[in-house]
Amino acid sequence: MKNPLIKASLLLASLALGTTGAIAQSTGTQSTGTQSGASQSGSSKSASKSDASKSDTSKSDGSKSSSAKSADSGKSEIAASDRKFMEKAAQHGMAEVEMGNLASQKGASDGVKKFGTQMAQDHGKANDELKQLASSKGVTLPTQTDSKHRKDMDKMSKLSGDKFDREYMEHMVKDHKTDVKEFQKASKDSKDADLKAFASKTLSVIEGHLQLAERTESAVKGKPEAGSPEKSARNSAGTSTQATGASASGNTANVSGNAPASGGGTKGTSTQSANISK
Repeated sequence: MKNPLIKASLLLASLALGTTGAIAQSTGTQSTGTQSGASQSGSSKSASKSDASKSDTSKSDGSKSSSAKSADSGKSEIAASDRKFMEKAAQHGMAEVEMGNLASQKGASDGVKKFGTQMAQDHGKANDELKQLASSKGVTLPTQTDSKHRKDMDKMSKLSGDKFDREYMEHMVKDHKTDVKEFQKASKDSKDADLKAFASKTLSVIEGHLQLAERTESAVKGKPEAGSPEKSARNSAGTSTQATGASASGNTANVSGNAPASGGGTKGTSTQSANISK
C-alpha cells in the first residue's frame, strides 16, 4: 500500500511544481511584454517629439524664408530711377561737405569761410536723412564721391587766396544750379512717396544755397549785385559823367560859333542876334 501512496504523492508534487513553473513563465512573459510595450511607447514618444521638433524647425525655416522674401520685396519697391537719384544725391552731398570743410579752412574772405561752414553743416544733415531713408528702403548708398568730384576737390586743394575764393564760389553756383534741377524733378516724378517728400524738403534748402552762392560769388569777384546801392551809385556816377561831357561839348560848339569869320562880322552878329531871339 505504501508504494501506491508514495507514487501518488510524488505525482501530485510533480504536478504542483509544473504549475508553478508555468505560472512563473507566464509572469515572466507578461513582464517582458510590459517592458517591451513600455520601450515601444517610449520610442513612439521620442519619435513624436522628433517629429514635433522637425515641424518647429520647418516653421522656423518658413518664417525665415518669409522674412527674406519680405526683405527682397522691400528692395524691389524702389524704382530704378529713384534708386539712381538717391545714389547721385548721396555722392553730391558728400562732395559738398568735403568742399565746404576745405573752404572754411582755406577761404580768403569771411564770406567764403561762412558759406563753406554752412554747406558742410546743411549737406551733412541732409546726408544723414538720406542714409536713414535708403536703409528703410533696402538701398545701399555709395560711401565716397565719384571721380569727377574727387578731381574737383584735388584742384581746389591746390588753390589759395582770392583765386581759391573765386574758383570755389563759381563751382558752388554751377553745382547748386544742377542740384536744384535734380531735386525739382525728384520732388515731382519720384515713385516713392517718402523719397518725394525728402526731395521737396531738401529742395528749399538747396535753393537758398544757390541764392547765397550767387551773392557770395559777386562779392568775391567784385561785381555788385543788381539793384544794390553800390551798383546804383556807379550807374548814377556814369550818368553824371555823360551829362557833364555833353555840356562841355555844347559850350565848345557855342564858343566856336561866336568867333566871327573874316569879312563876315556883320553877318555873324546878325546870326547871334537871331539865335538869342529864338
